[in-house]
Amino acid sequence: MKRSYTTQMDAARKGILTPQMEQVLEHEAISQGDLMEKLSRGHIAIPANRNHLSLKAAGVGEGLKTKINVNLGVSKDVCSFDAEMAKAKLAIDYKADAVMDLSVSGDTEGFRKRLVKEIPVMIGTVPIYDTLTRTGKPTREITIEDWFETVEIHAQNGIDFLTIHAGLNRKCVTSLRANIRRCGVVSRGGAILFEWMEKQRVRIHFMNILTGFWISVKRMMSVSVLETGFDPEPLRIQPMRPRSRNSSPLEN
Repeated sequence: MKRSYTTQMDAARKGILTPQMEQVLEHEAISQGDLMEKLSRGHIAIPANRNHLSLKAAGVGEGLKTKINVNLGVSKDVCSFDAEMAKAKLAIDYKADAVMDLSVSGDTEGFRKRLVKEIPVMIGTVPIYDTLTRTGKPTREITIEDWFETVEIHAQNGIDFLTIHAGLNRKCVTSLRANIRRCGVVSRGGAILFEWMEKQRVRIHFMNILTGFWISVKRMMSVSVLETGFDPEPLRIQPMRPRSRNSSPLEN
């Protein structure tokens, strides 16, 4: 049966109580009316990819309980997916609300699919990491299409939320070059994006590039998006405000 809504926000705006909303209401001290109203305004998100069949949905946002996320994933130094799965299951035993896969080596897609199949909490990933792993290209050779394809693959795999490193523009890059930072760019994703923008001479905000892609991802599956970059304080650059309205179309 075809659904009459696309996202949790869309359902809330149409007055439709979804199974995911019902799951949130079971565990939160919030009324149905308040939940749907805040979902409709983007003040609450329910990350829930329709391909994550084992998911027990949880809400994130205004008036809800604080959620605990556990980071894990493999690297070239320690590459054991079985060990990471053991961590994920231990996190569930200790009542974690989310698992973030930061894998940067090996069969990352196979590991994501295993997480989605076996782990019932919301799962997130960092596409900017996996693009380098998936393509095997040096940063300077990555194309915009490579970034897009990674996001699409993660959505198809059943990932519920993504971290998109988008807190850089040309002004930030120029300021960074003019103001030597004691520790450099400490964010891994921020450093990758910085190098890519330098090599590609990208002159527009990365989030603007991604905006046109959200529509196709929304039609296909969907995930919630957390936008981030690197700590702007040393450069005296104002941090970007959360973009809940830009993120919400990617909630299932």
